[in-house]
Amino acid sequence: MTLADTSGVEVDLVDVGAAVDVIRMPDRSGRVGDVTLRVADHHRLDPEHNPFVGQTIGPYANPLVDDQGRLQLHGGPGGFGWQRWDLVHTSTTSATFALGRTTAEYRLRDGALEIHLEAIAERTEPLSMTNHTYWNLGGPLAEHELDLAATGAVPTDDALLPTGPPEALTTPATLPGDYDTCFVIAGTGFRRHATIRHPTSGRRVEIWSDHPASQLYTGCWIDGVQGIAVEPQHVPNAPHLDWAPSPVLSAGDNYRHHLGFRFVVDPQEDHP
Repeated sequence: MTLADTSGVEVDLVDVGAAVDVIRMPDRSGRVGDVTLRVADHHRLDPEHNPFVGQTIGPYANPLVDDQGRLQLHGGPGGFGWQRWDLVHTSTTSATFALGRTTAEYRLRDGALEIHLEAIAERTEPLSMTNHTYWNLGGPLAEHELDLAATGAVPTDDALLPTGPPEALTTPATLPGDYDTCFVIAGTGFRRHATIRHPTSGRRVEIWSDHPASQLYTGCWIDGVQGIAVEPQHVPNAPHLDWAPSPVLSAGDNYRHHLGFRFVVDPQEDHP
């Protein structure tokens, strides 16, 4: 299905993983083009060929050691991104998917895509859902600019599990670069986590969320990926960290994550 509004932004969604298939937006010349990576339909349920492209991720984003001591990435093999969700509502500008007691709602309006992720805890459990869209606004990653509203980066071991509290940033995250890193985001409430710009086309996307951190992933584990994923979330493995905000809910508690993407076309830059 396709959502569209008067800004020229179009969003294609699919039921597998309640995922973003592709997003299109105009450049400063009015040319509409894809600004996200997509995966072939026959690869959507194949982890060997689908690195979570556009998926609704859960129950827990990025690595988590579960209550049986197993390391799970993005919910493991049974994670939300590998399930076929029910489409329970659709219109020209909105769609809602359901998977049991979990919902993913998309709303496109005024050049912004708002995503509301909700779940009801079935037991005492951690919940940290996100969207795993990969962005490419018009060329190689070296042509993109990144502004991450981060106060610190979380150090990790080889399994990407945190080994300590966030370390202050001495230099900002820049592109291109090999990142699979959790950054703690400044402030609280619904706020900007990151901005990705492509000066050549004038395209800009802002990633907003009410969660405490974002995982920046530039496809460093996958040959040839030219996409940037910014995944708002709780800190990986947070239930085992005394310094991280707790993602643990009791049975029957409501989990909510409000995130969104704002699409902007910058005018031609002035040259001396």
